[in-house]
Amino acid sequence: MSDRHKTKAQLLQEMERLRADLADIQRIAKLGFWRFDIASGEITWSAETYQLFGLEPHQFSPSYDWLVQTIQPEFRELHQSIADKVIATGKTQTIEYAITRADASMGWIWARIEAIIDDRGQVNGLQGVAMDISDRKMAEIALRESEARFRNLFESNIVGMFFASNQGEIFDANDRFLQMIGFTKEELDLGLVHWDRLTPPEYDQKDQEIIARLRNHETPEPWQKEYYRKDGSRIPVLVGVASIDVELEYTVCIVVDMTEQQKTLDQCRLTEAKLAELNAQLEQRVLERTKSLQENEDRLKLAFNAANMGYWDLDLLTNGIVWSESLEQMMGLKPGSFDGDLEKVAQMMHPDDRGIVLKALEQSIHNDEPYDLEFRFIKPDGTLRWAASQATVIRDQNNVPLRVIGVDVDITRRKQFEEELQKVNQVLEERLGELKQRNAEMLILSGITDYLQSCFTVKDACGVIAALAQPLFPDCCGGIFILSAQNNCLERVTFWGNPFCSDDVFTPLDCWALRRGRSHGVKQGQHALFCNHVNDQHLPLASLCIPLIAQGETLGLLFLCTFKGEILPDIRQQLAKTVAEQLALAIANLKLREQLEEQSLRDPLTKLFNRRYLEQRLSQELARAKRHHYSVGVLMIDVDHFKRFNDSLGHDAGDRILASIGTLLKNNIRTSDVACRYGGEEITIILPDATLEEASQKAEFLRQAIAEMKIEYSGKIVNSVTASFGVACYPDHGETGQEIIQIADKALYDAKQAGRNRVIVAPKEVST
Repeated sequence: MSDRHKTKAQLLQEMERLRADLADIQRIAKLGFWRFDIASGEITWSAETYQLFGLEPHQFSPSYDWLVQTIQPEFRELHQSIADKVIATGKTQTIEYAITRADASMGWIWARIEAIIDDRGQVNGLQGVAMDISDRKMAEIALRESEARFRNLFESNIVGMFFASNQGEIFDANDRFLQMIGFTKEELDLGLVHWDRLTPPEYDQKDQEIIARLRNHETPEPWQKEYYRKDGSRIPVLVGVASIDVELEYTVCIVVDMTEQQKTLDQCRLTEAKLAELNAQLEQRVLERTKSLQENEDRLKLAFNAANMGYWDLDLLTNGIVWSESLEQMMGLKPGSFDGDLEKVAQMMHPDDRGIVLKALEQSIHNDEPYDLEFRFIKPDGTLRWAASQATVIRDQNNVPLRVIGVDVDITRRKQFEEELQKVNQVLEERLGELKQRNAEMLILSGITDYLQSCFTVKDACGVIAALAQPLFPDCCGGIFILSAQNNCLERVTFWGNPFCSDDVFTPLDCWALRRGRSHGVKQGQHALFCNHVNDQHLPLASLCIPLIAQGETLGLLFLCTFKGEILPDIRQQLAKTVAEQLALAIANLKLREQLEEQSLRDPLTKLFNRRYLEQRLSQELARAKRHHYSVGVLMIDVDHFKRFNDSLGHDAGDRILASIGTLLKNNIRTSDVACRYGGEEITIILPDATLEEASQKAEFLRQAIAEMKIEYSGKIVNSVTASFGVACYPDHGETGQEIIQIADKALYDAKQAGRNRVIVAPKEVST
């Protein structure tokens, strides 16, 4: 078996022996243990506790109510208050109370009650020990019965007398003693007079020695002490004590008032104290005078060491210099090791500061200027430190300088703090500058957003970016390209900066950003990554392409380039992406608006403008023609026999004919001309800046083109589609659009009456 196992076995044996000894002690002393659980109300008793109440061990499980009933009535309230106090304060309490045993006999119990506290600091139960004190209580009763026999003697004594238990309880005293301590008989009966409360702490040890002698059946000699009076003052007394029972539990004390004797003694002591004080003062003065120099020197050393500073003394006659120990330590030298002159001191200074220090010292000596400066010095281990130096020049009666005495303070830490503070301030200034820059950028972005919301065309939106975005990207050229739906290429809408380093028109395949669907930046030295649309003749140092994407659709490209190094830092690139997102969203909204306007102004069948747009546009063209003095032609067209086509071929065929004619007209008129579906099978064409003759020629051209059309429907070719034309002109036939349309419509009617498939020009003399 290992030593550890042997030790463990021995410990277990010792624990078992201790348990057995504890059980014997409880049995012999009749000391019972108990525990009470507050939550469940359960009470647990040891075998000795059952015996205290005259019961067989574990005869039954006691309850709290049963326990209360065993306590004699006059002690029940006290018992309950003590238990409540332990629960409320958590502090241990003791109590003595009388009980009625199981055999109806009376017994006395002393109990110690303590709180059971859980992990949360809450009292959840009580536990303690109980002991049978019936014999002691019977003795006390017997003692009180014999008291009457000695009362007269007790009360007639010229000295103070009192009776007390070994626990310090004073249960009787004569009037003389009560007068000494200032208490009344009633206060004594209330238990307010107690040995411990009367005795100052410095007499506790002596009292314990007296009690020990009594327990050894010795009779102590009277001794002097003091008692507290009720008002807190003290009274000197001479005390004699003796036991009055065999068990040594109770004592009688005789007390003699020593106030007068104490006054005399105090006066003697005061005289002795004054003599001793005078003698001590004389000795102190001698010590102070002999030690003042050493103390001052020690204080100065401590002060210098605490302040990390030292002093020096320069002899101007010998140029020798003396350092204090604290200065030697500050300079990295061992105390008492420095033995040099000013030249050696100068060699310890930083080369850049050496001349400044020596010049300042010279000016202070010869010109009587203040010597106050900061310099760097190098310690023997190579460490660079900072020192602040101040000095004064000592002169003789003829003002001749003799010595320079100075103080050096290590300010390295302060300098480090200043340097750190400077760095922090610099960082704060940089951050403040960045915040100001971000704020300015946010204001510009806000302005861009405001302008974009007010734009009506894509061109306007791109112009806003070109005008307002330049401050966001200094030293950069830029441009905006819009993807053309007709030829699938990107066309430049606007640009800023010079020279502009991109082609004006290119395909999406020429741009890495459009290929990859994300921004593409090229840094200086990465020329191989430039997009194909970057102009070789004006090759920049760096570039950035950002696709204009909204709702998953690529709308164009924002292009930035620079000839001055890096294109943009990351935060600026993010800003460029924000601008691109705003522009893309604005373009998408504008295109959506254009589509909606187009749908509201177009006839869905023929794709020609509708009558509402015709009336607005004709009024605009007539006003423009009036300002610029040119004519405007108006053609009224009607499909011949259109009802017959509908009746014979169906309405779908009629729709096909109207749609085909609409397509033909759009493909054979100028971009400035406006073709509109006037109603039913009637179509109106506005010809700005066209004379009546030019309008007639255009009408004849279109009539022939319609007659030559071959329209396929349901696998068949529809032939013989013709149209009749009526021609009128501003200002020949009127000043308003309504007048001119009426005249053109009258000419159309004449063409129908003349046999259809012909052009009739309204005569100039005709008017409404």
